[in-house]
Amino acid sequence: MGRRAESYGVEEAGRITSVAPSTIRYWAGSVARLITAEIADSRRQGSRKLFSLRNLVQIRVAALLSEAGWPQPLVFAELPRMFRPRMDWFNPEAVVWGSVDWILFGDRKAWGGRPWSIMGVGAPGNPEQEPTWFVSGVSAHLGDFELVTMTWPDGWQPRSDLDRHQLPELVGIRRLTIVNLSLVKQRILTKSRLMAGRVTTMPPKST
Repeated sequence: MGRRAESYGVEEAGRITSVAPSTIRYWAGSVARLITAEIADSRRQGSRKLFSLRNLVQIRVAALLSEAGWPQPLVFAELPRMFRPRMDWFNPEAVVWGSVDWILFGDRKAWGGRPWSIMGVGAPGNPEQEPTWFVSGVSAHLGDFELVTMTWPDGWQPRSDLDRHQLPELVGIRRLTIVNLSLVKQRILTKSRLMAGRVTTMPPKST
């Protein structure tokens, strides 16, 4: 039998996500239990795990938050809850809320007792939904970004009634990491297709 479509072993997952295979093995193992391999995971010691595209996005998100300096116990406690099915947020082939999907990871308990939230702008049926000043300002200032961490020594304060209404949990926050989930999904999908030979690059034009 051939390998199931859209499944990736540890080495392939490492190349696509830029995460060391040893780290992925640990995260998907019985000790960390951070990532659950969705295609094949017998839970036996030494068994081969096969990851889905959704898993690859999860791996990249975990790596970004770790690289941003968030404590490992916090990341390990919060991400499994975030990775549970939630409107297919982590599927790179699904459009959930249009072109902007962000994960917000804050320095204090918020969003119903968790230090994180997932937010979107627009929707497949309403792509022109007005973004908040916060989203517009960050996007205009940073352009395309995979991850950014911002700090406010005196705590963040809204600049408009729209921000105050839509982002009340951010008021007073001093540290915020934003993962640009839309861009992460786009890059994972492109890399996986390149690896599978489904995307070809155009040769340079001769001069």
